[in-house]
Amino acid sequence: MFAILQPCFWLFQGNISKLRFFNSCILEQWCPDQEDANNDTVKRGIIMGLRQRGKALENLYFHEEELSFRLHGMRSRLMGLWAASLMHKDDANSYASEIVAASIGREGDDAMFNKLHDDFVAAGVGVTDDVIHDQMTNLLRCAADELRNGIAQFDDKRAA
Repeated sequence: MFAILQPCFWLFQGNISKLRFFNSCILEQWCPDQEDANNDTVKRGIIMGLRQRGKALENLYFHEEELSFRLHGMRSRLMGLWAASLMHKDDANSYASEIVAASIGREGDDAMFNKLHDDFVAAGVGVTDDVIHDQMTNLLRCAADELRNGIAQFDDKRAA
C-alpha cells in the first residue's frame, strides 16, 4: 500500500487532505464497503498481503538461482568427464572437479571453456571451439532433464 502511495506523494505536494482523498480512493477500489475501508485491520491486511507477495517473489528468485547454480555445476562436471574421456585421463573424477572449480566464479562458462581449450591443446586432442560449445549446450540440456526428472545422482555415462 505504502509502495503505491509513496511515488504519488509528490503529486500532492505535501497536501495531506488530497493525499487522504487519494488513499481513500485506493482503499475503496480494494474494499468497496466504506466502513471496511476506514478499518485499520483492512489496511494492515493489505499491507501484509503485499509483504507476503514480496517475500514469495524473493523466495522464488532464490530458488531459481539455486537451481541455476546446481544445473551449471552438473553441466561442468559432465563436461569434465567428457573431456577426460577424450584426453584419456586416468582419474576422470578429479579432472571433473578441476573443471567445476574453474567454472565457479564471475567468468563461469568462459573460464571453463578456456581451461578445456588449453587442456585439449596441451594434450594434443583436436577438438574445435564449436565442438566444445555444442557439447556445453548439449550437456546443459542433459543436466536440465536430469534435474527436472528429480534425479539427484545423475548418470556419469551420459558424458562419455
